[in-house]
Amino acid sequence: MMSLWRGEGCGPVCAASGSDAVDTIAATAPDLVFLDVEMPGMGGFDVVSAVGAQMPPVIFLTAYAQCAVPAFDTLQRSITC
Repeated sequence: MMSLWRGEGCGPVCAASGSDAVDTIAATAPDLVFLDVEMPGMGGFDVVSAVGAQMPPVIFLTAYAQCAVPAFDTLQRSITC
């Protein structure tokens, strides 16, 4: 996936854990974040909470069907009109 995005002129950055993701988001101010629901140390939902109001739009990824609805609910709560 990283090489695909680079081929399109984007500058993707990868984080190895949830805490790395928080640091990376703060350092790079991305336009979009792909977050796995289950990551080492700190999950995707915790990352969203830790970043707070500065969190860019998120696309949650998961291999677990039971995580799909909580990911959607988290996204819905983060949208304010």
